[in-house]
Amino acid sequence: MLVLHGVRGHTEGDALIAHWCHWLEQLPPAARDCWDTADSRTLDLGWASGHGGGAPLEVVLHPSRLAALAALGACLQVTVSPWPPG
Repeated sequence: MLVLHGVRGHTEGDALIAHWCHWLEQLPPAARDCWDTADSRTLDLGWASGHGGGAPLEVVLHPSRLAALAALGACLQVTVSPWPPG
């Protein structure tokens, strides 16, 4: 399993996916082969939700970003978890 976490400065979904795609495109050949032959290639955008009554979460993913994910053979999953947990 390859786990990529958010990167400081990339708090919006579209920017984070751009960062992930760039990172995956730069993998060394052996690592890229592992990615290309993996049974599952899912990138998960995750947020913690709350009861604060703030603005709703809106995530905009540009078509070019979705095309980049498709070119990498990646699936996109969005997870919204309760906060506080448990």
